[in-house]
Amino acid sequence: MKQKKGLTIERHEAIGKEMKIISRHLNTLFIEVANAYPLKSRQVRELEKADKAFQHARNELDNRMFKEHGEKSDVGTYYGKTIKEKEQYLKNRNN
Repeated sequence: MKQKKGLTIERHEAIGKEMKIISRHLNTLFIEVANAYPLKSRQVRELEKADKAFQHARNELDNRMFKEHGEKSDVGTYYGKTIKEKEQYLKNRNN
């Protein structure tokens, strides 16, 4: 069986960016649903399970990125701000 190549660092960066957006949306939806239904309701529990599975997948991708790309990897790719985003923020702030 031929081994797959995995993701390039550029694809990790693009996917990480999208996953941060999705994570924020899931959090917003969870808050809305949790405010509308009891916390032990099926609706809230299922949304909570979906978020947990999503966060687990994001964590696994983050781990794989560091395993495959080492020093090219950025801790902000899947969580927080990337080094590029921080540099851009500082550049804009100083102008």
